[in-house]
Amino acid sequence: MRFTGNKMLHVEDEPAEIVAIAHDDETGPAMVELLLDAANHLVDELITRPRQTSALWDKLPETVKTQIEHAKGQADA
Repeated sequence: MRFTGNKMLHVEDEPAEIVAIAHDDETGPAMVELLLDAANHLVDELITRPRQTSALWDKLPETVKTQIEHAKGQADA
């Protein structure tokens, strides 16, 4: 089960909507695996990869960072 909508984060007079997903024994395990894989993919894309990219950026020498930012500025112009 999970809460849905903005009310999950902002308490109001009305309770948040609860969604329950039920699966049978035949398709349930595959669907649960699919949902967990999707959640893992989102965490990887939205949290893990940006942190790894930031860590790599932090390891670059300042002169290299300056050159990259300068080249990026020229490309955007």
